[in-house]
Amino acid sequence: MGCLQPSRPSPLKSARSKFQVHLPPRTPAHVAQADPLLFRRQFLLGPIDSIGLQGWRRQRVTEDHHLSVHPDLELTHVSDGEKSLTLLGFILDPENPSQDNTGILQELLHEDWKNGNPAMLTARFGGRWAMVVHDRTRTIIFHDATGMRQVYYGTTIVEGQVHVYCGSQPGLIAETLKLSLDAEAVDYIRSKGNNDLEVYWIPGHSSQYSQIRALLPNHLLDLKTGTTLRYWPTEKLEPVVYQHAVDEGLRQLRGLMTSARRRYALAIAMTAGWDSRLMLALTAEFAAQVHFFTLVYPGSGKDSRDVRVPNRLLKRLKLKHHLIGYPKRIDDSFRNILKRNSSSIHVAYCADAQAMHDLYPSDRVCVTGDVAEIVKNYHGNSNPGTDNISACDLARLSKIGDHPFGIAALQSWISSVVNSHGIGILNLFCWEQMAGRWQAHIRSEYDIVQESFAPLNCRNLLVVLLGANESHRSAPGFELFRQIIQNSWSEVLAVPINPPERASLKQSIITWLGAVGVYQVIPQAAKDFMRRVVRKVA
Repeated sequence: MGCLQPSRPSPLKSARSKFQVHLPPRTPAHVAQADPLLFRRQFLLGPIDSIGLQGWRRQRVTEDHHLSVHPDLELTHVSDGEKSLTLLGFILDPENPSQDNTGILQELLHEDWKNGNPAMLTARFGGRWAMVVHDRTRTIIFHDATGMRQVYYGTTIVEGQVHVYCGSQPGLIAETLKLSLDAEAVDYIRSKGNNDLEVYWIPGHSSQYSQIRALLPNHLLDLKTGTTLRYWPTEKLEPVVYQHAVDEGLRQLRGLMTSARRRYALAIAMTAGWDSRLMLALTAEFAAQVHFFTLVYPGSGKDSRDVRVPNRLLKRLKLKHHLIGYPKRIDDSFRNILKRNSSSIHVAYCADAQAMHDLYPSDRVCVTGDVAEIVKNYHGNSNPGTDNISACDLARLSKIGDHPFGIAALQSWISSVVNSHGIGILNLFCWEQMAGRWQAHIRSEYDIVQESFAPLNCRNLLVVLLGANESHRSAPGFELFRQIIQNSWSEVLAVPINPPERASLKQSIITWLGAVGVYQVIPQAAKDFMRRVVRKVA
């Protein structure tokens, strides 16, 4: 089946374009803080110093730019009188793991910005952060390498003057500016169905509101004009010798993990896969101090691969494995806050967050394998050109369907990539969309219950790993990751990664009956009886 084309021109313009919504001059309402979970770990930036919620910290960046920050989101501000840096979240230096947020910002403050891009000065850092940079000529905001700390933005024009609002999710800005949902975006998300295990994300730089956009990774936003600029990639990706990619990759990963463990108590979400195995391997020197856990999804049970494999491995390593089961029902008050926190417009929403809220230790920063797909050649041949890649191709690869809204958003993103500089359009798509939109959206949802840290989320590190030949980065062997794991903690490879899933008795019977053409003609009442019998036998 072919891909449906947009029925109208895309409402999304180029990455450098500006959009405007005309509103009368007014001061946004001061909303009372009703629950500490409401907008947890979020921020709002705007031209008025009274925006935000009661109990939030406030930071004046310039006369026209004021921050309001939830108490559970780290806020760091440094200034020398002429320029300033304001950090939302945490930043890590693999070259100096003992350095804290303030130390890193003080070092950056003394860098020469005149002949360079402040965003590129952060290429060696990891963490999960957004940064506002201000000097005499500019005030800009950008974020970590893959945008794990989300930034959304919208503008108003009051008496001919542009006012820029930024927030950690679009709903927070929309509540402040009293914006209405975009009908096409609503229709797009509703077209995805109503599955409580599904992650509903919007591609491109669009959002549920036509006046609000997502700031994509590798882009910065001018807070004076409301325009965005792609600042990376600008140079050709150079090939990297395999052994150097292994050694340098491991060195930087260890530096980032060391920096994180010096600041925070850590937890790692374990599955049967490569990413969590790499995260485990990086804890070789301090694994006993880490909280290892696995979410047990409905219908999978404790014998599923993603539970069974890490349980076997951690027992072998004499490490405790904590299982987090799904709640029997979703608490209505928690659901309402969660939906407001991530501006969901769906009835159903992920139950993961409540499971974590109930059983996850709230003092732990969760270490994830996010953004590993960028390195692992997730979408196959990287195809450095753009001529053969269409919005329909990207929609198929990312499984978002053929709704015109999604196709238009992806077409807009393709148009923004003038030159991928040898990184490959599909690798860049994975970087800016799968990581920068889909995975970042998941992390934003989880902000209600945990802070998170992806060690692979570091530009210099990703560039080194991407420089390795595709044959060493791709399935099924993932040789680059395997060698880094081997060199870090070889014992974690004693249990196979992603072994074949065991088929349950129920599924085996259904599969066999389907193969012989019987299952389809069995009456529903008989099917229900068979399920009850199989359940008792199992």
